[in-house]
Amino acid sequence: MRQCARVAAHYTVFMKLFIKFLALVVVLALAGPFFIKGPDGQPLWSWQQTLEAVKRAPGNAVKQTIPGASEVDVYRWQDADGQWHYSGEPPEGIQTELLKVDPRTNMVGTAPVVVEETAEAVIEEETIDPHAMHVAPALPVPDPTAVKELMGDIDKIQQQADQRLKALENID
Repeated sequence: MRQCARVAAHYTVFMKLFIKFLALVVVLALAGPFFIKGPDGQPLWSWQQTLEAVKRAPGNAVKQTIPGASEVDVYRWQDADGQWHYSGEPPEGIQTELLKVDPRTNMVGTAPVVVEETAEAVIEEETIDPHAMHVAPALPVPDPTAVKELMGDIDKIQQQADQRLKALENID
């Protein structure tokens, strides 16, 4: 029995040292490129490169530019089946739409939405009484008595949780 306890104690000490060693290896691996010099004598990675990489990361709204790039003409047309086609040169005998694409950004503008029917036309068509229509508020207004009841219920739940915690502490 004593030998098992000694083995367990040695194993625990060994595991603690091994975890510390692994943590040291991870820190050195992350910090190494900032100190190891490349063929040009400069560190392999710098804080400036880190900041630039963060700015270029997906989700950042930083405009990414390509030096010397200018707008590109792209022609768009729809065939008889309704399929859209794009090309750098317009096809002959087909009506095309010219799109100006800025390669310095990763965005293409969309056409504005055109609503052909007015609200009055929809009301007349569906025979809806225009005076009966109203706009609902964006957020519902809570009933003050319901809020008080809800707060009372929350207090009761908190009291029950506290009582259960005390009961669990008294078990030891």
